[in-house]
Amino acid sequence: MEKGFKKQVIVTGIRPTGDLHIGNYLGAVKPLLATIEKYPDAKIYIFVADLHGLTDNNAETVAKFRFEVVKDYLALGLDKYVRSGRVHLFIQSQIGELVSYFALFLSRYTTFNDLMRVPTLKEKLKANQEEGQANALLGYYPILMAADILIHNATIVPIGQDQLPHLEKTREFGGKFNAEYGEVFVLPQAHSVNNLRILSLKGTGKMSK
Repeated sequence: MEKGFKKQVIVTGIRPTGDLHIGNYLGAVKPLLATIEKYPDAKIYIFVADLHGLTDNNAETVAKFRFEVVKDYLALGLDKYVRSGRVHLFIQSQIGELVSYFALFLSRYTTFNDLMRVPTLKEKLKANQEEGQANALLGYYPILMAADILIHNATIVPIGQDQLPHLEKTREFGGKFNAEYGEVFVLPQAHSVNNLRILSLKGTGKMSK
C-alpha cells in the first residue's frame, strides 16, 4: 500500500449481461469469497457494472439482469458479509453521474490508439470487425473501469490474468492525475485470483452467459 493510505480498500465488479452460470461461480464468485476472507479488515466495494454492460448489450438486457446478479451474489454467499457491513454491494449506475463525470475527466490522459492497444479490447471486437468500426464505448471501457477503481481509492483489485492490462491503465491514469494535482489517488495493486476458465459446451472459447 502506498504512503498516506492506511486501510486496505478492495473494489471489484461484474457485468449484468445474463444469468450467472457455473463458470461465473467458479471463476468469479468463489475467488471473491476467498478474497473477502483473506482481508478481514478491508473495506470492500462490489458493484454490478451496468454501465459497462452497455458496451456490447442493449439497455433492456442490462436492466433485466442487474438485479438478478445482485440476488445471485447474495444467494451464493455474499449475504452475510453485506449484512455484517464488511461488504458494500451496489449497482454502478447508482453513482453513475459521479463516476461518469470522473471518467470524462480521466479521458484527458490517453488517446484512442493507446486504448485500443489494450489486449482485452481487441478480443471484444466482433468477427471480421476492424478497430475503427467498434463502438466508442468499447474504447471508453478502460477509462470507466479506472474511474470505478480510483474513485474509491482502491488499494487492491481482485483480478484475473486477462484483466491485468486494465489495471495497468488504471495505475497510469492515477499516476498522471497525481502528477498534475498532487497525491490524490492511491495506485492500486492486483490481487491475482485463480479464476478457472470453463470451456463452452461447444468446446471452443469460454462458457458464455
